[in-house]
Amino acid sequence: TALMSAFGRAYHNENSKYPIFKDTVARKLMTDDEYRMISEYILSGFDFFAPEKKNSFDNKKDELQYLVNTQIAPTPLARAKFCEESLKTAVMTGTKQYVILGAGLDTFALREKELMKSLRVFEVDHPLTSADKQERIKISGFSLPKNLTFVSCDFTKDNLCEGNCYVKEEGGYLRILYPQPPVCLHLPAWKEFYGFDRQGQEAWFDIKVDTQKLTIQFSESEKKPFAFPGELEKRHFVFRPEETNKTEASPLVQTDFYGTEVQDDECLPGPFAELTSNQVYAIDPRKEA
Repeated sequence: TALMSAFGRAYHNENSKYPIFKDTVARKLMTDDEYRMISEYILSGFDFFAPEKKNSFDNKKDELQYLVNTQIAPTPLARAKFCEESLKTAVMTGTKQYVILGAGLDTFALREKELMKSLRVFEVDHPLTSADKQERIKISGFSLPKNLTFVSCDFTKDNLCEGNCYVKEEGGYLRILYPQPPVCLHLPAWKEFYGFDRQGQEAWFDIKVDTQKLTIQFSESEKKPFAFPGELEKRHFVFRPEETNKTEASPLVQTDFYGTEVQDDECLPGPFAELTSNQVYAIDPRKEA
């Protein structure tokens, strides 16, 4: 995910006529092979991400640009733009420290030389990700600011959450981190490498939220998840809301969203005592259902 986010920022900076966020460093932290592999990986998901656009483009370059602009870049760009603009305001009012949790390949400390003169920056991430980034910075020829500190932290350890339901979590991940082994961020990888949330389950159904009426509705999805060849067969998705498995009830939660008391030792993950396809659930906390 660190590489994918960096790719989105780098590609946007290099290919957008009017970039909303200029990350001139991200591309330098990636090898040409990595850049090419990520481009090809994104293109391989075209039929999943944009089936309605099939045969709408004259070449792969235009296809890639469309996918990056609609699927890959928006979140990293908006997040970086908002965060750094807010940070500039904070610095003007006296902020002296900046902590980035899950920093990945964030390039703030390498780009913003003026701001770095008045800030102490802490980048917190998994030890492998942090070591990988420092190696990339060294290879790229950048000098590390003296007021930049890398803090190693494994966010998956000592996590007491069990039995979560991950709805529409993408199964694909890129095994291209260098030089360390990959740190994979989807649920099966968490279970395999870290023993995290072994009771967790992956769901693939549609969720429709009406923000005007304050209702939510669950229904079976017409699309199937995109994954590497053979991966879907190894995973056990929940495709219908009714198939969601119950998990151990927490003593801290006595009722569901509507105030119904939890009677059993097990309950569904989330706020509802039961899930039924196409049923409309009221989620306005100001009144009863």
